[in-house]
Amino acid sequence: MSNLVEVDVDSRGRVSLGKMRGEVKRYQVRALEDGEIILTPVVSVSARELAMLPNPAMSRRLRSAIRPAAAGKVTRYEPGHFTESDDDESD
Repeated sequence: MSNLVEVDVDSRGRVSLGKMRGEVKRYQVRALEDGEIILTPVVSVSARELAMLPNPAMSRRLRSAIRPAAAGKVTRYEPGHFTESDDDESD
């Protein structure tokens, strides 16, 4: 589906994409020599997510681990639960 609208450039060189009513919040912008501007929707990916892309097995394990939390099956721990107590320290 294609949507063609005209937009005006404001005094600061900006245009509003509000008329497009899309859910996209970030774009890659390419300006061509003839003045055409191409906006390509993009998403940001964290370094951790990027590291998993070439490893399908790890991605499957991560999705499997996240599934229970997404379903509301979580275990809540009190702050400090995973820190070592002073009694456990050895010199």
